[in-house]
Amino acid sequence: MPKRILWDQKNIRNRIVDKYFTIIEEFFQQVEKILLPIGDIQINVCLYIGLNSIYRVFEYVLFKTKNIEKAYYYCQKTYFYYTEYMEQIHHSNLQNTLNQTDAVLFIYKKTIFELQKDGDNKTFDTITNIMTFEEEISKLNTKEYVIWLNDLSNLINIFFYWDNSYMTFDERLSLSKNLLKKYMYNIDKLELAIDYIHLIQEKVYMDYSCYFDLLNEIYEYYIRHKVTIEQHEKNEVLLLKFHIHKSVIQENIKNKNIKYLIKWLHEPLAV
Repeated sequence: MPKRILWDQKNIRNRIVDKYFTIIEEFFQQVEKILLPIGDIQINVCLYIGLNSIYRVFEYVLFKTKNIEKAYYYCQKTYFYYTEYMEQIHHSNLQNTLNQTDAVLFIYKKTIFELQKDGDNKTFDTITNIMTFEEEISKLNTKEYVIWLNDLSNLINIFFYWDNSYMTFDERLSLSKNLLKKYMYNIDKLELAIDYIHLIQEKVYMDYSCYFDLLNEIYEYYIRHKVTIEQHEKNEVLLLKFHIHKSVIQENIKNKNIKYLIKWLHEPLAV
């Protein structure tokens, strides 16, 4: 592929990452301003639903309009409407009846339908297309970017370690400020690292300090080393390291021997 095309693709991806990360930053600021003071609201659940709604709106608008700024604009509307909705639900004492679908449908009705004003206004069909992400995206020759954006969304969900209910808003905010953007920029180099992080999350509990060190150290390892692995080798490594020898992972996480653990994960291991 010509260098010019490669450079253009990298430039476009970096612009998308810049805007996407800015949206995440702004969403955290909005949650901190509007929802955090409420006190008895499930902040981690709000973050999870909000970030995934932002991704779906960003993806849909980007591939419908091919306009990064417009995707950014609609994502701003998304988090404004979402935090407003959650605040109203709380003040109405209806938070116990809230489910994810209610919030997501509210967001889509308030944002995506602006793109449908010149359409046929079939509300139900529009919601269905947005929820399944098929209508406009499937008509575009953008398969590579669809996969890449999906990888970004997967990274973000793993990165924020939603299964750790003890991690606070401030701790996740710190992870975002210090580490998320460079993960997003280098996602193509970090496929195996992201798999490792996810599997470690499943095998052992990590407090914030330990998890921060893991994210930082494994990132630095992959930036310093060119790590490549074939799929069949990857499956074998994951079986050996995370099932047969999972006690090694648990012990080193417990003792916070993060550097050694990362080195061990990338060393050949006999059965």
